[in-house]
Amino acid sequence: MDVLVVNDDGIDAPGIRELAALARTLGRVFVVAPREVQSGASHRVSLSWPLRVERRDDVPGAEAAYAVAGSPADCVSLALGCLLPDRPGLVLSGINAGFNVGFDVAYSGTVAAAMEAAMRGVPAVAFSQTKVAADYSLARGCFPRVMDELLSRPARTDGVWNVNIPGCGAGHARGVLFDRSTAAADLRPILGAERVELGEPGAGGQGHPDGVPRAGAGEGTPAEGACAHVPGAGGFGVRMLVGPVDVEANARDVSSDIGAVCADYVSVSWVRGPIG
Repeated sequence: MDVLVVNDDGIDAPGIRELAALARTLGRVFVVAPREVQSGASHRVSLSWPLRVERRDDVPGAEAAYAVAGSPADCVSLALGCLLPDRPGLVLSGINAGFNVGFDVAYSGTVAAAMEAAMRGVPAVAFSQTKVAADYSLARGCFPRVMDELLSRPARTDGVWNVNIPGCGAGHARGVLFDRSTAAADLRPILGAERVELGEPGAGGQGHPDGVPRAGAGEGTPAEGACAHVPGAGGFGVRMLVGPVDVEANARDVSSDIGAVCADYVSVSWVRGPIG
């Protein structure tokens, strides 16, 4: 079987190299990935053609590898349309640096690349791992079990399988939970605008070398003086305000993808596609 490996973190990301190595246990591997980071690109496609494609010879284990100056969905379209010698039997997307759970799946370029494949009739699986994970040991350990189970099931292209790997390490993982639901929870960061004193362009603001206030002990909540509206006159900085995740509370319900990973399980969930 030919396997197409894609991602949204770019062709030089360590996660795609790891996934390409794992995919070699399934068949011939072809890698087509964005030239640059496309995290959060969702299902964006490029309407201006042609897209620049560069052949790469530095992806170990790949029969062929290409870097595309486009989105994750573009990579899948080009791979299936002209870059691969034959139509693959499977598309694997990832391993993404950061979970794709709950509402995140709507913004994820990793999931979107898998969904583009499914919409074109090729079964696909998306893989994501928490950013705090020290290595890929758990991903390596769970990959055979996850793929054996999914490949034993009837192939589907009305959606994609979405695998999320916790950061507890291979020695502390509690196992794999299949058929998790996508949590109806919003863990997205929001943009918060704060008034800051900016210096000359490129010089940053007073006390802030890059012009953006540093998050302190109150990170995760708006800092003193943060405003809900864009400031008027004068300079302002914009930063992500990320609310803390209640890991213990989420772990009490492992029926969802968020609950499963919070409880140190590998979560395998089904994400329905827009068609089929």
